[in-house]
Amino acid sequence: MQIMEHYQQLIKVFPNQALHTPFDITISDLSAVFYCTDRNTKHILAKLQEKGWVRWRAGRGRGNYSQMTLLKELDDAIIEEVKLKVEHDSIEEAISFLQRYQTNQNVHQQFINWLFTAYQDNRETKDQLRFPSYRPVPILDPLFVNRRTENHIMYYVYSRLVYYDRVNQMYRGDVAHTWEANHSSTEWIFYLRKGIIFHNGKEMTVGDVVYSLSRHGKTTSPYHWMTNFIHNVQVINTRTIKVVCNHSVPFLPQILSTLGASIVPSTISLNPRLPIGTGPFQITENTKDKLSLQAYTAYFDKRPFLDKVTVYFFSNLYDNRSSDAIKDQTQLNFFAYPYVKKDEAHYHQKTKIDEGSKLLTFNRKKGPLATDDLLRKAIVTALDQEKMIQELGGNRFVPGSRLIRNLEQKRLSHNLEAAKKLVLESNYAGEVLSLIGYTGAGNELDGTWIQERLHEIGVNVKTTFFPYQNLYDQLLESTDLLLGEQLAAEDELLTYLQAFLGNHSFMQLHLSIKDKHDIEKAIEKATSISILLDFLQTKEEYLCRENNHVHLYRLKQFSIYPPYAENVSMNALGWLDFSEIWYKN
Repeated sequence: MQIMEHYQQLIKVFPNQALHTPFDITISDLSAVFYCTDRNTKHILAKLQEKGWVRWRAGRGRGNYSQMTLLKELDDAIIEEVKLKVEHDSIEEAISFLQRYQTNQNVHQQFINWLFTAYQDNRETKDQLRFPSYRPVPILDPLFVNRRTENHIMYYVYSRLVYYDRVNQMYRGDVAHTWEANHSSTEWIFYLRKGIIFHNGKEMTVGDVVYSLSRHGKTTSPYHWMTNFIHNVQVINTRTIKVVCNHSVPFLPQILSTLGASIVPSTISLNPRLPIGTGPFQITENTKDKLSLQAYTAYFDKRPFLDKVTVYFFSNLYDNRSSDAIKDQTQLNFFAYPYVKKDEAHYHQKTKIDEGSKLLTFNRKKGPLATDDLLRKAIVTALDQEKMIQELGGNRFVPGSRLIRNLEQKRLSHNLEAAKKLVLESNYAGEVLSLIGYTGAGNELDGTWIQERLHEIGVNVKTTFFPYQNLYDQLLESTDLLLGEQLAAEDELLTYLQAFLGNHSFMQLHLSIKDKHDIEKAIEKATSISILLDFLQTKEEYLCRENNHVHLYRLKQFSIYPPYAENVSMNALGWLDFSEIWYKN
């Protein structure tokens, strides 16, 4: 048992004992506290005194009372030990040590503040980005996941045939250096770069590209929808492929820029925790406490300035909790959220309204919400987004109303009395509506708020939240309400395609059969991107009027960084661009 565990046990047995106030106790009493012999108790006492955590005054004579004085709060003692672990062992050892003890939120935040501001490792010579986050990312393969943090990381691990240049708002070659299409956009030829090397040292082949474009055949993949556009992929030669489409697909570059088109090796089984790609960063470590990405020196394109990115995971930071207890910051490497109060002399900050939104969808295929227009309207009328943002806090920022933020409409008026009246006029007969979501992203708090709000208008809701990896094992198409994040892409058309077609998209899962058919037919017949985009915008506006779903709010995204960081920018996911940031000093 470590000395910290002994002190923790001591505090547990004497929870009301004031610091710096002596109290009587015998060695035998302490032996019972520590579950050890009197001899070992004396060794423990010596160590506790050496740490400066207790003062001991021995009583004279065998069995006489001695006096002990507690000198340190348990949380303060833990912080002391954690700092020593960092300086003498490693940050990883320190985090592991911290996670073993039940501490309040401020302990984690004090450690994070010290680690990312005051602590400087003189052995460190690389340009690193280090920041905290609240949850590990054990699955980093687009075959299994389509979620904000994972997507951001995966964009740096994998390359695709093409990518979207968000600065110039155009598609450029990635693994393919150029491409061309026939007049009807049914056949596309992509010309591959030479000498592209996977993170395991193997050269990428045309076979890897063909395999990567066909690996999402299973309906469980978030990107299975892509396969509906591609009839086959043909090898022309060692550096050229032809993609034959099922119909005219003028937007194929958009599809092939998604993570669903990530290039992976075909000759090995991919480890989703430590995947292999050809992107600018490779993953060197991925545990429950830490994720490390190293700049890939054999990357075929522009090498990132950063040498290393490290994310440390602290579950206490869930839902972007902040604290007034953390003050006097000096220098900061990076925070994705304002967990701590900022000293503007030592920080710069960029903020951005999230391009995506928190989405609540209504089942239009089956159940009470499918045909009861008044019940859906009642729910939308009851869900006061401004009130939700105000009461739940965090980085919930502004109400949403559309998939694309610059198409936001006038906000609805919300009135509980009007909502109650709509419920009475509807066909609702007291059924319990099921609401399902995944754990994380603030969904549990949001779900509870929705449940309580709807209870006020006489609508009963049961909420259930599953780990993301188990969510799509559930019968989601039979669930009345689905709650989760609706992510945005850099390209507007791609945002619509992923929302209306994506296999993990809640909006797609709850579309009525007719609406889904109309959308698929319009996509199939589209002869140009502009025509298709106009149709999808009009269709979405109609779905909003029909109360198919409600965009609850958009987040306020943060990049908090030191003054020596340059070219700081944020992508559509609200994350810092790891490839573009650089340090002056």
